[in-house]
Amino acid sequence: MPRSPHEPTDPSGDGTSPDALSLPDEKRTSLLDIVRDTLSRSGKTTVLYRVVVCGKVVPGTSRNDIAAHYQKFFKQYQAADTAELITGLLVLMEEVWIHILEASSKVAYSFLRDLANPSSSHLTSSSKILLLQDDISTRFYPFWASRNNDEPAGAATEADLDDNVRDKGVADVCVGLCGVGGRLGALSKADLKPALDELGTHFKDLLPRAATLERMTESNAVMGIEEWLEMFDTHSNPVLESELVWPTQQTLVF
Repeated sequence: MPRSPHEPTDPSGDGTSPDALSLPDEKRTSLLDIVRDTLSRSGKTTVLYRVVVCGKVVPGTSRNDIAAHYQKFFKQYQAADTAELITGLLVLMEEVWIHILEASSKVAYSFLRDLANPSSSHLTSSSKILLLQDDISTRFYPFWASRNNDEPAGAATEADLDDNVRDKGVADVCVGLCGVGGRLGALSKADLKPALDELGTHFKDLLPRAATLERMTESNAVMGIEEWLEMFDTHSNPVLESELVWPTQQTLVF
């Protein structure tokens, strides 16, 4: 039968219409979509950070004032967002302190900025960042607390006796603090307060020695808070070499 001049032709020659050959539009999956899906399936609503910082107590400063400062500092974020969970431990010794914090990126970065804030510099000094982890899967601490520790530390380790601050020594301090949180999480509510009140006795094998922390605060091998903020918390405006050349280079057209 002859084809009608108004009948559309079939370019494939197999009787299949062009519409049947077209593929449906598929949404491309981005890395952001994968991250959001992973967070949704794990029940996480935000990326969790873990920060370990140490420093010196400014001479003449009451350790209770430092504890009260951070208790008030964290409460303002929890008051603004009731779902904001902040956990960790602030250990205050006579001349030095160490703080492990587990919180959202907003709280973690605000905490680091506060260490360099002039309004807080009258309380602490020589702050050093020992650890910053992002997107951690679990918390070690069930809550946030601060305690003074005047108990003598346990037996000195090889890292304690080394005059130079090495990566292993810093790692041991961070692992020990995480271990304190793990032990606290395993205690019953009745045993938590006595354990915290006698922190130096219950966790003598995990807490760092004051002399070790003092060496870290004075070491150039450990990044200070000002250097870290300048490197990771400021907007950079890189200048390309092509911007310094005259006349400007022509854009390549492929």
